[in-house]
Amino acid sequence: MIAVPGDTPAETISAMIADEAAIGMINNKTTAVRVIPAPGCEVGDMVEFGGLLGRAPVMEVNKYSSELFTEEVEEYQRQYIHLKIKQIYIRLLQDDFD
Repeated sequence: MIAVPGDTPAETISAMIADEAAIGMINNKTTAVRVIPAPGCEVGDMVEFGGLLGRAPVMEVNKYSSELFTEEVEEYQRQYIHLKIKQIYIRLLQDDFD
């Protein structure tokens, strides 16, 4: 579990999760990460999650924006979906002629 400051942008958290997923894909292993924003906490504060979840220090996060990365991923997803729709449409047309 990784606690990050509560003001960490969603794009940065998304990029952290994508990085972890890429590591798993490259190593052909299942991986996971829990990134938990801690509102009102600063770097170095301890966050108590309670029960078996324990506690974690609030970690420093790179302040450079990950927005461009997430925009590129969204564009890739749009293109992929568009391609899949085209493939389905072509198959439907082929079935009509068979």
